[in-house]
Amino acid sequence: MTKITKIGLLGGTFNPIHLGHLRMAETAKSALNLNKILFIPSGTPPHKQKDGLIDFFKRFELIRESIKNIPYCEVSDFDNTKDKSYTLNLINRVQKKFPEAKIFFIIGEDNVLNLKTWYKYKELLEKVQIVVLSRNIHFKKRQEWEDLPYIDKLLFIEMKKIDISSTKIRNLLDKKQSIDHLVPKPIADFYREMNEKER
Repeated sequence: MTKITKIGLLGGTFNPIHLGHLRMAETAKSALNLNKILFIPSGTPPHKQKDGLIDFFKRFELIRESIKNIPYCEVSDFDNTKDKSYTLNLINRVQKKFPEAKIFFIIGEDNVLNLKTWYKYKELLEKVQIVVLSRNIHFKKRQEWEDLPYIDKLLFIEMKKIDISSTKIRNLLDKKQSIDHLVPKPIADFYREMNEKER
């Protein structure tokens, strides 16, 4: 069995998971030569309302079905906790499970500025390598980032902009419009079945 030494973490509500998430995983895996990527759905996100949030176990199942044919991807219940889902606590749980692995926490560039609002963010930056998937590889030229004290601790990987978001998908669903081109087939099937039950 190949020993896992480099693990990427993709956390979020995944409400729902979409093709943009899968492209993020593919980009990070290729750029960092990761052995494994764990999709980690949030239990109780501290910055988001629970209204409209699909049940954790259903999100977990939908992620598992969406990535089952991608050999380097798995879904994990590390964040299924009654406590608020702070990233630092999540990293501590992952490192306890994989003490010999190097952990990469993958985020989008929209999170760079608000990292300083995350729970004990300085401690987090010391414990894990945060990877930013950015559409602007010349990130230090961005005025809103250049004075951030932690900018040099982040590892940037260039990635084309993805015009997909869970919010956009939910808006399309509210309008009864197709999301097939934005999500894996299990997600499209799930919402199609929901619509049929509501008729």
